[in-house]
Amino acid sequence: IPDLNDKLLKRINHHKWPGNVRELQNFVRRYILLGEKEIDLPYLQTENLINSIDSNQYCYHAKSLDLENIDLKNKNLTGAVLTGAEIIQVDLSGANLEDADLNFTTITDSKFVKARMTNTRMVSAQISNSDFTGARINNSRASRSQISDSNLSGIRAAKSHFYEVSVRNSSFQGAALEESSFEDSRLDSVNLESAKLGKSVFR
Repeated sequence: IPDLNDKLLKRINHHKWPGNVRELQNFVRRYILLGEKEIDLPYLQTENLINSIDSNQYCYHAKSLDLENIDLKNKNLTGAVLTGAEIIQVDLSGANLEDADLNFTTITDSKFVKARMTNTRMVSAQISNSDFTGARINNSRASRSQISDSNLSGIRAAKSHFYEVSVRNSSFQGAALEESSFEDSRLDSVNLESAKLGKSVFR
């Protein structure tokens, strides 16, 4: 019997198994006969997510789940709990992520263009090579996180709080950051051209 690796176990634990025991039995039989490479593993991670969102389940829990190559444009993920998730090449352009929890999340090569992320929490997150152009991140909090090689041009992050956040090789061109605070944060090779920083605090 092939061993169940950690990645597969994560997907099994997060799948809702709408077919109950019979679906689980069929999955186990296929796995024993065909092995991991022949099993449609993306079904276990994406169908659960897409079905939850399309059925208007407003708070989707995807703790420690790997999300890769998924189109979630304009989807409603209000209050989503994505703690510890790996988000790779996911398109969340125009998506609603208000009140979402992105703590300990890794985001790579993804799109959040014009996404709504008001009141979002992000602790110890790692963001790289991603596009947040025009995203609304008002009243949000980020701490002990790293942002690199990303485009945050035109974002709206008024009244947001950034603590121990490291940003490098990224652009905030034309961003609205009024009344935001940056405490013990570091900006390296960051483009702030035309950014609005009225009443923002840098400590």
